[in-house]
Amino acid sequence: MSFIVMKGETIYSFPGASDLSRGAPFHLQMTGISRCDGSYRIARRPSESFFVFEHVMEGHGFLEIGGGHFEPCAGDVYFIDGRLAHSYWSSSDDPWTKIWFNVEGPLVASLIDLYGFAGSYLFKNCPLEHIFRLGFETARDNPSRAQEQAALCVHEIAQELARRVKSEQPSRSSLPEGIVNVKAKLDRELFRTPPLKELCRISGLSASQTLRLFKAAYGATPIQYSLDRRIASAKLMLSGSAKSVKEIARDLGFADEYYFSNMFKARSGSSPSAYRKLSR
Repeated sequence: MSFIVMKGETIYSFPGASDLSRGAPFHLQMTGISRCDGSYRIARRPSESFFVFEHVMEGHGFLEIGGGHFEPCAGDVYFIDGRLAHSYWSSSDDPWTKIWFNVEGPLVASLIDLYGFAGSYLFKNCPLEHIFRLGFETARDNPSRAQEQAALCVHEIAQELARRVKSEQPSRSSLPEGIVNVKAKLDRELFRTPPLKELCRISGLSASQTLRLFKAAYGATPIQYSLDRRIASAKLMLSGSAKSVKEIARDLGFADEYYFSNMFKARSGSSPSAYRKLSR
């Protein structure tokens, strides 16, 4: 572990993903508390397995990721998927004080997919400072337990973020019955994505209405929703079975293993074989 004091920042760093190289699914890179000023700004290009969870204790600032612009302020949590280009900076008039984790590994990617908050980056009024502090203080006071505790903290944070996303979605009773039926169809047929015409017959709505209402309810188009579920299933099969990539592609209804591999890498940042190697 390295202890770093920079201008306005206290950072505990665990350089080198040695745990990942030994087959562990998770690695805490850094945790810290940042007391920002008007010059604080971070911008990164995409990285394959890099994720950030930050809780804002004071002030407000700005986040750009995934084509969206957000303004995290005191009491909020924001999440950064390092597989996307992003930048974030503090207001100069009301600067951030924040506590954070930088983590990597297939466990985090799986949590994001399985808990279903991919594509959500800002969580308003999210009182999770105590969880962040537990991970930070363990890194400070007991470095030998830092990785284990950070993994538990990130899992608990992921659960709460997923709960927030679910609570903000329209309730089942407020949705048109046809949209609920479309989701049920996709959930039943995990290994096949029905064509849009078929989904429109189920919803009883036009294509534009079906797409718009489904995305408003579930955060993705029907095709994206189906593909996300198939990729999540692929991750479980890669890490928990001896099936070949070709067999998994066939079982999940992909045209061939090359198409499956390209889609898997585009959605997860690594090839199926690389993901299997890391997860084991």
